[in-house]
Amino acid sequence: MLEISRLEQTSQVMQLTEISLNKQLKAIVEKLQTNPEFQEKEIIWSLESSLLIKTKEQMLQKVLQNIVNNAFLYSQKKGKIKITTKQLDNYWYCSIYNTTSTDSLKNELTKLFEPFYRLEKSGNKNTGGSGLGLFLVKQFLSNLNIKYEFKIIEDGVLFEIWGNS
Repeated sequence: MLEISRLEQTSQVMQLTEISLNKQLKAIVEKLQTNPEFQEKEIIWSLESSLLIKTKEQMLQKVLQNIVNNAFLYSQKKGKIKITTKQLDNYWYCSIYNTTSTDSLKNELTKLFEPFYRLEKSGNKNTGGSGLGLFLVKQFLSNLNIKYEFKIIEDGVLFEIWGNS
């Protein structure tokens, strides 16, 4: 929490740097795959060959870590995670899809970005987070002027983000 607070406080002075979105995503996935519980996930990559973007690197990294981590945590044991990046005319695009049961999400989709909201109601940190992850993702994406959409699609969920090139 302290690190996140620090990021929010220093976001006004953070410099924009050019980063490889694909390298960021691959590094996050590689780190997560060291967890034995996540090694059975099938990762499907569909990456633009060279996708460089200007952004506040630390803030975007926290966003990507949260989204990808959620995809690993909430996909089925042998589930699929598909990560896509594209460079379009005047903007870049990234999506992270994971297979999961969507029954409990249908009525609660709009609440997921509220502070301290958890789908998993027991309060157990081992089976659910603090309820701050997606709230902070929303705040950081707003600060970065990056648009997002989270939606239920066939057999899973899709988190899309896009920003100006």
